[in-house]
Amino acid sequence: MIEHVFHSFQISLRNSPPVKDWLKDQGIDLDAVEVGLDTGRHHRDKDEKYIQECLELGLVKQINDNRYSSFARDHLIFPLMDEKGTIVNLYAQPQKKGKQGKYLKENLGHFPSFPKGDTRHIIICENVLEATQVASNSKDTFTTIMALDDGLFQERHQLALMHSVELTEVSFSNYLSSPIRASIENFITDHIGITTFHTYQFKANRETDLFDELISNEPNSELDTSDPQRLLFQHGPLTFAILGGLSEKLEELKVTIRITHEERKDAGYRDSVNLYNRTQLATLITHASEAMFSETEDMQKAIELLTKELEQYREEQRQQAQKIKQLFSGDMDHSRKQQALEYLSDPELFTNLERDLQHIGITGEADNVLSLYLAMTSRKLRNPLNVVLHAKSGAGKSILMETVAQCVPTEEYMEITSISQKSLYHWDEHSLSNKVLLIQDWFSLDPEIEYIIRELQSKRKVSRILTVRDKNNTMVSILKEVYGPVSVISATTKDSIYEDNANRSIQLYLNENAQQDKRIVERQLQLAAGNIDLQKEELTRKKLKGTQELIKPYPIRNPYAPFIKLPEQVQQVRRMVSIYLSLIEAVTLIHQYQREKQLDRTSKKEYLITDIQDIEIANRLMAGLLVSRSDMLPKATRSHLETLKDWMAKNQKSEFNQRELTRGLRVNPSTIKRHTKQLLQMGYLTVSGGDRYKKGYSYRITDDGDFQTIQKQVQSTLEASMNEIRHRFG
Repeated sequence: MIEHVFHSFQISLRNSPPVKDWLKDQGIDLDAVEVGLDTGRHHRDKDEKYIQECLELGLVKQINDNRYSSFARDHLIFPLMDEKGTIVNLYAQPQKKGKQGKYLKENLGHFPSFPKGDTRHIIICENVLEATQVASNSKDTFTTIMALDDGLFQERHQLALMHSVELTEVSFSNYLSSPIRASIENFITDHIGITTFHTYQFKANRETDLFDELISNEPNSELDTSDPQRLLFQHGPLTFAILGGLSEKLEELKVTIRITHEERKDAGYRDSVNLYNRTQLATLITHASEAMFSETEDMQKAIELLTKELEQYREEQRQQAQKIKQLFSGDMDHSRKQQALEYLSDPELFTNLERDLQHIGITGEADNVLSLYLAMTSRKLRNPLNVVLHAKSGAGKSILMETVAQCVPTEEYMEITSISQKSLYHWDEHSLSNKVLLIQDWFSLDPEIEYIIRELQSKRKVSRILTVRDKNNTMVSILKEVYGPVSVISATTKDSIYEDNANRSIQLYLNENAQQDKRIVERQLQLAAGNIDLQKEELTRKKLKGTQELIKPYPIRNPYAPFIKLPEQVQQVRRMVSIYLSLIEAVTLIHQYQREKQLDRTSKKEYLITDIQDIEIANRLMAGLLVSRSDMLPKATRSHLETLKDWMAKNQKSEFNQRELTRGLRVNPSTIKRHTKQLLQMGYLTVSGGDRYKKGYSYRITDDGDFQTIQKQVQSTLEASMNEIRHRFG
């Protein structure tokens, strides 16, 4: 389909002599390079099957029920090829000054072609347009041109260079920036062995307002965006002013509009309408035509063109906002990228990571912070980790989640305080794919939302039958699907949650003892005194965020998995082994620049091989979780029992009552009562005296040390597994 559409673009260019003449003036030889012109008409009068295929590929986008716009109207179109010479992508060069080109698909294909195996000389250019001009001047059979993505040296460019086995000479266009050239030279020297490089000198026409007047077929119909709060659109004698800017909601186009006529200065029309609402739109056209003494058809045509311009402007603004967002949280310059690459390639990566995670603004909680960071990293896996944080109100659950999330690119996590059941199905299909979902309070969710999230976690998609209107305004039922996978990080003040939710997640409990309280209070005091370097903490978070941007999703294979064993007493062992394997994969993924990669013969995609070291690291974090899942007591109650035993030993007591325990441990009486009741039911306490009405009952601990036994069994099982793995694999 892409080749078919590009062929239609080539025909459009052949039928546009002014644009062809302009290309020749730029020194572009149309016999040497392939180029087309998107006039926005290739999908006109095509059947539904053609439109649907174009929609799926992104070659058109739907404006409303029966209107579509082309991928890049009024752009020059250049084809990008794969190894077989098949067109797999398109690059669009815009007509308007100051606007960047765009790709149909990100990071796919090569222009003007994939380097042949016998290529001896490659000329590397900054972008497609520059490569087009160079290709028009270079006729050497053994010379290949390579276009970067507006200066970005991507992995596919690296693989293409390494594919050129007879490569002996590399040149760079004289317009390529020095830092980019230096990074490419370093790569070529390290991986190919070429150490001498050349500069290809040529004079390019760098002007970008290329062929504006040549292909415009709507004179005086361009949107003036010089003032975003007062957009102007001139169409013949009519002037449309859009006051107050545009709504950011893509499902509507609400505007406050003022219409004037150049020959009727005293006449004018004002209204606030949603241009996507048929009723409001029809009313606007009728009333505005009457007020402006204009033909209804002329007004309708003008407003259709205005709507198209507003849609294009809004989309450009949205994409620009995303680029700015990525600039501060995503796109890295060469030095930051190099720093992140060195960090991920360091043999002491995990030691450095644990150290840095203690300097991001969190006091203590080392294992919890590390577990959260690994869970958020696992968003790029097929089976991500999920986490539930347990702690009392005010213990710092939200701060912990949010601070660790700041070590992840902003666009890759969503923070949710409230969500409705239907809202999930109004998101784009892949708006949640490989994202981290932060839920501030799990128990604030509706049970139906809990079920939907569980489905996302297990099946990696949710679906629902919705009733919508089709292009004929008929009510029809459609299947709406939203895809994962997604890593869900949530918090709760409860000691435990519903079992179906709990067994899909790692249960983490914050440290709430007196020593941790002192550490947090001390930090607050030092912060108030200005003695904490907040800028250093921010730089550490940015450094970790930079490493996250270089971590790529890979399938992972664990050759040691058949020899991993879990303790027999672990509850929900099927879910636990899945969590265990995902934790190992998350550790492997972080070490991807140090792990062996192999190529799958079927899919032709690379995958990572787990190292024994990854399992050892995962075991350290997994031990506590396995102990909790082997213990019949909830983690909070178990922690209370162990604290109680320490307090009784310290005070040389053989029994206690709830009143003195409340004073001794300084814990809320209701908490003491809740834990005591559960310990009685489980047989860890027995009533030793007292009564219900005076001082209350006295209790004695009957625990026979089973917790220590569980800990030893878990540790012994993990060590036995590791010993067998080391023995088998050396």
